[in-house]
Amino acid sequence: MSPLHEVMVVVLVIWAGLFAYLWRLDTRIREVARQQREAPGDQPDDAPEAVLEPGPGRLGEE
Repeated sequence: MSPLHEVMVVVLVIWAGLFAYLWRLDTRIREVARQQREAPGDQPDDAPEAVLEPGPGRLGEE
């Protein structure tokens, strides 16, 4: 086998590994997204509201 063929095989293996990794990652992300869509009751509906009141010495008070 010539050195060029060896390099081509190595590059092909790297690309195949990258493809397999991205395929698995996509599958896992889709699964997590599906779980979030199916169980909306586990998450709070709205964020709590915060009220900020100025204390003494603020906003021109002396």
